[in-house]
Amino acid sequence: MTGASGFTFVAGDFGLHGMVIVDPSAEDGDFQFIALPARRMDFNLHPESGDRLFVIIEDGTLLGINPLTGTTEAQTRVTERYAMDQSTVRPRIASIGPYVAVSDPRTGEVAILDATTLGERQRIKVEGVPSDLLAIGGDGVSH
Repeated sequence: MTGASGFTFVAGDFGLHGMVIVDPSAEDGDFQFIALPARRMDFNLHPESGDRLFVIIEDGTLLGINPLTGTTEAQTRVTERYAMDQSTVRPRIASIGPYVAVSDPRTGEVAILDATTLGERQRIKVEGVPSDLLAIGGDGVSH
């Protein structure tokens, strides 16, 4: 489960083919299931705005889902298909500001995309097998 700054809901995985949005502050324990078109490899809730849930599915498609409505608002193919067995290192997602990053362990690249449209901004070739991502922000003035 993961949450976003200033929001009272959390997002989590629910089986291989679904996501769930839970509002723990709701009296009725508000619970929304979001069915996915294929098995999920990774997910990330935008940590600042909370307005976008990113999910990459096994065929390499990145989905941009509105967590309040459960509607897929954008999607793009960012990697090739990955096996879902335990021994396969699969893509991971991180987001910050106007960007979402997706690692592609097979090609040794990290794709940087626009967080709203999922349009590709650039692809960065890295050494080795990028298996995890962490987005860290700063204002450029003081840290």
